[in-house]
Amino acid sequence: MSAGQGAVSPSHPEGESPEARDQRNFYGEPLLGQTESPEVQVSEQVREWLRERMGRVLKEENYCDALDALAISIRPEFLPLDFPQTLTGLACLAVSPSRWRWSRKAWETVWTRNTGKTWKALREFPDRVCGMADEIKRLNESFAFSAVQYASAQTVEAVTVRKVFNQLPAMLGAYAEALRWHIDRVPLMTAEAFPPLPRGHSKFVVYVSELIKAATGRFRDRECARLLNAAALALDEKAEFDALTIAQARSRSRKSRKT
Repeated sequence: MSAGQGAVSPSHPEGESPEARDQRNFYGEPLLGQTESPEVQVSEQVREWLRERMGRVLKEENYCDALDALAISIRPEFLPLDFPQTLTGLACLAVSPSRWRWSRKAWETVWTRNTGKTWKALREFPDRVCGMADEIKRLNESFAFSAVQYASAQTVEAVTVRKVFNQLPAMLGAYAEALRWHIDRVPLMTAEAFPPLPRGHSKFVVYVSELIKAATGRFRDRECARLLNAAALALDEKAEFDALTIAQARSRSRKSRKT
């Protein structure tokens, strides 16, 4: 068969290194790129993260006092709605860092949820797996602890067990490399799905202000600033607000809508 006849040439990005191409050919594309958008993939974890943040804020006495001060002015038509929960969710988002909607530390909490590991421990885990693979390989090559000592019978089951035991170091090595590659890609995929926000106060500051106006009949920038400062305190965020910064954020938002 001549070159180009019936051959399938895998496509890969121009300038891709041989190592990256080998990884792509062996492991394939991450599922984030194959099935659903990154937003869909992380949405449930982000919701869990936000619920945890809201729980912390609602335990803060100063925040509850600020919320109660607003609640007494709520219009009757808003009473059936879950105004405190909605406002609290927006407040948690509003006090997050302005450069990123969530800080790197917060994202690491999202990435490692349900793994039982910190991000630092997870990054070190592939090396631990490789070390375990080397130890198992040495045991398999020893006289007293080789796979044949565990399963010496000449049966199909025993042959299968010996084969699996002997293949285990290579399997662990492949798993470690796949995990290492994916750990490096997770922050990149997150950055692509959630690009940096413009400098200045988050759009959620405006949402909080406008929700307060809708629910109470007028802007209450002093009360809004008190609420946001209490939320920031509960979440250990370095965000400070006053009535002027709330009004300025609203003004900038109106100007951006016109352009």
